[in-house]
Amino acid sequence: KVLGSKQGNIVDTEGNVLGSHRGAFLYTIGQREGLGMGGGPWFVQSINIEKNQVVVVHDTQKSKLDSLILVAHSPNWLLPDFAPQSEFSATAQIRYRQRAENCTVTQKNNLLHVTFEKPVHSITTGQSLVLYKDDQVIGGAIIQ
Repeated sequence: KVLGSKQGNIVDTEGNVLGSHRGAFLYTIGQREGLGMGGGPWFVQSINIEKNQVVVVHDTQKSKLDSLILVAHSPNWLLPDFAPQSEFSATAQIRYRQRAENCTVTQKNNLLHVTFEKPVHSITTGQSLVLYKDDQVIGGAIIQ
């Protein structure tokens, strides 16, 4: 049995049931389309696989999807002459259609701690983080 693969509830941040879903694993943070709920727009804020719930926020609360920090694992550096120091400045992109944002990256062991200059919308576990120096891709990692 796969957690999050059966029908469950769509709830608000207070736990009030607003609708139902066909499987929590079908949704992603920041998703707006395909929720099948009126009175929106609604955005997926988080997914609780253990409770089989999709937590949503209304458009008026979508700033709750913004964050200044993220942690990513398994960094992959693409430039042979780039040896990351313990901390460096870069730009980072977390979604294909979002623009790269200025950030500071700190590498500790196999984790990257990224702090953005301004809040970034819908950071999602499992998505790719792409890092740039100027206009050149220097590497990436998986958001956790």
